[in-house]
Amino acid sequence: GIIPGALVFTWIGVGLGEVFDRGESPDLSLLWEPQILAPLLGLSALAALPIVIKALRGRKAGE
Repeated sequence: GIIPGALVFTWIGVGLGEVFDRGESPDLSLLWEPQILAPLLGLSALAALPIVIKALRGRKAGE
């Protein structure tokens, strides 16, 4: 459903909020901060999950 993706995007927003609260301006170095990097990795994992599940199901059917 939509809930896992919404949680990840909320987590990214919280991380950006922390950066703005510190008075910093966003730049590319921001991507390496844990508050931003962790949600991006989570979003990547969510995007890859259907591929992994399909591969595992295909492997089980082929056995």
